[in-house]
Amino acid sequence: MSSSNHQEKERLKKLRSLQHYHGISAKQISSLPRTACFTASVRATESLRPDALFSDPFAYKLALNTKFKPRGSNKGGSKSPLQSEDAPFVQVRTRYIDDWMKQRLSTNSDCSHPIQQIVMLGAGMDARAFRMKDVIPSYIHLYEVDVEEILNVKESLLSSDLPVCHRHVVRADLTQISDCSDNTASNEGNHWTSVIQRDPHLFNPELPTMWIGEGLVMYFTDDHVKQLLNQIDSLSAPGSVIFIDIFNQELIQILNNTTSSTAYDGVYKSGYEFPEQELFHDRCQMSHWTANSIQIGESDANYGRYHRLPIIPRDTPAPRTYFVTAAKI
Repeated sequence: MSSSNHQEKERLKKLRSLQHYHGISAKQISSLPRTACFTASVRATESLRPDALFSDPFAYKLALNTKFKPRGSNKGGSKSPLQSEDAPFVQVRTRYIDDWMKQRLSTNSDCSHPIQQIVMLGAGMDARAFRMKDVIPSYIHLYEVDVEEILNVKESLLSSDLPVCHRHVVRADLTQISDCSDNTASNEGNHWTSVIQRDPHLFNPELPTMWIGEGLVMYFTDDHVKQLLNQIDSLSAPGSVIFIDIFNQELIQILNNTTSSTAYDGVYKSGYEFPEQELFHDRCQMSHWTANSIQIGESDANYGRYHRLPIIPRDTPAPRTYFVTAAKI
């Protein structure tokens, strides 16, 4: 048996031994939030590699009993258009965000608008509040926003673990995105922008905020994305920053046609070819933000692991994923 095959078997054996926690199964979570468990499963598998892009010791239990298959199973038996051995999308995205956070937070003591709080939108089973001790300062207030269903399970799984900063759980449904000023008083109180500012969360829109929307906006309609970004803007002081990952329309169409489970058919809704322009200037009133994007697979978003496609000029139709970062000036 080759050394690489032996390492692979050992990694899978260790992962299987850690799949059951608290008697909770990923099948108990409805289909869309369950994607968070799959993401955690990918991170758990990656963490066992000798050349891992990151270490996430909490991902094993947060994955519940979800099994990650690197090559996936799609309609017609084809390779996944998004996640595979030669296109480790989740792994590269996780490392990219980790590096971006480290770069931004490491300059806190030297900048005029230091980041004081972090908001994880659609946090799912993300464990950065627990695993990034050397990156997130202990004085930071970090808010995990997601539906009650998944956060309740997550709280049970992490009940014996201590976060590296001031962590707050914000149970709110980001799909209820309509302008809360147009809703009834009752609905307004349940809107995520209201819940996050409610005691004891202590969120302060007057302080610079780091916003992270990882694996989020592609599930929303274009109008939904526009409203979400405008609401983020309304809660952001100068010096605030944001990360979101974006699919273009070509990739959206491919994913909706090749996803294996009918539960996910048509779930991807919005795609953009020039997200830094379309989202921060054309569609949203965010001209006071400076935005940049990079395509996964480029030299600064590759880490020697993403080999699926050559980088094709944007004026040539092709499926693409962008990492978009922006800062409010």
